[in-house]
Amino acid sequence: LLCEVLSLHLRSRFTVALLSNTRIKSTRDLLRAILFELGLPYRRRDEGELRLALIGFLSRSEKCPHGMLLIVDEAHSLNLRVLEELRMLSNLVRGGEPRVRLVLSGGPALEERFTHPKLDSFNQRLAARCYLSAWDRGETSQFISSQLAAAGGDSEEIFSPEAIDQIYNATEGIPRLVVQLC
Repeated sequence: LLCEVLSLHLRSRFTVALLSNTRIKSTRDLLRAILFELGLPYRRRDEGELRLALIGFLSRSEKCPHGMLLIVDEAHSLNLRVLEELRMLSNLVRGGEPRVRLVLSGGPALEERFTHPKLDSFNQRLAARCYLSAWDRGETSQFISSQLAAAGGDSEEIFSPEAIDQIYNATEGIPRLVVQLC
C-alpha cells in the first residue's frame, strides 16, 4: 500500500515503474518487467536489447523528462544479480541528473541481504533507510476502530476491550497481521 501511495504521489514528477511481482529471478525478468510497466515493447528481445531499450527511453528527455522512479516491492526476494542490475541502472546519469531513482521495499531480510560483500558498493550508495515499526496497543486499537467506523461498524459492538488486547498480543501490533486477524 505504501508503494502504491508513493507511486501515485510522485507520478506528476517522474515516470514511475512499480514492480510488485516477487517472481523476478533474472536480470532479463527485471528488464522485461520495467519495460512492461513503462508500456514499452519487451517481447522477443534478448537481455542486451531489453537493456538498450530501457537506456534509450531513459536517455531521451522528451519521453522521460525528469527520469524514472523505480519502486520495487518485496525486494527482499531478489537475488544478488538482480540487485546488482538495479545498482547499475541507478548509475545512469545525463546532464548531471540521475535518470533512475530507486526505492526498494521489503522485509527484514532485505537489510540482511545488503550485508553481503558483493553488495558493498550498492549498500554504500543507499541515501536513506526507512523502517516501519509495529503499533503499540493504543495504535492497534485506534486502527481497528477507525477501519470498522469507515466500514459503518462500531468497534465496541464487534470487539470487546479484551478481544482488542488479544488481537494486539497475537499480532504484536504488526499492521498486516492485525488486518488478517480482524
